[in-house]
Parts: sequence; C-alpha cells; structure tokens
Amino acid sequence: MIFQLIEQTKRLIDQVQPEDAENLSQEEGQQELKLELVSRMLDRGLSIEEVAELLGLTVEQVSQSQQRSQND
Repeated sequence: MIFQLIEQTKRLIDQVQPEDAENLSQEEGQQELKLELVSRMLDRGLSIEEVAELLGLTVEQVSQSQQRSQND
C-alpha cells in the first residue's frame, strides 16, 4: 500500500507544469502539490514523519500543513 502511494505521489508531483501552478515556477508548484498531498497521506494512516520523508518536507512543514487543513 505504501509503495503504491509513493508511486502515485511521484507521478502527481512530476505532472505539475508551470501553468498548473497558476503562474508559479515549477518548483513552487511542486511544493504546493506536496502540501496538498499531506492531508491525503495522513488520512491514509501515514505518520507525520513518514509523510515528511516521502514528500521531502520537514516534519514542521507537514505539521503546519495539517494544522491549516484542520482550520479550513
């Protein structure tokens, strides 16, 4: 299950194009996508540490993203 999630995540990140990121650079668009994926991955039972490792984010970034999504 985790391996499938990793592959899906990689494909989604690789698909981001500058126009998809609303005129952001591709790197910024990829960062936005990663942050959007955080809640999906946490909902599937992955830990904050696992999500951070898989997406190349810090634990702090994952925690902040989780807090933002809970406040929305």
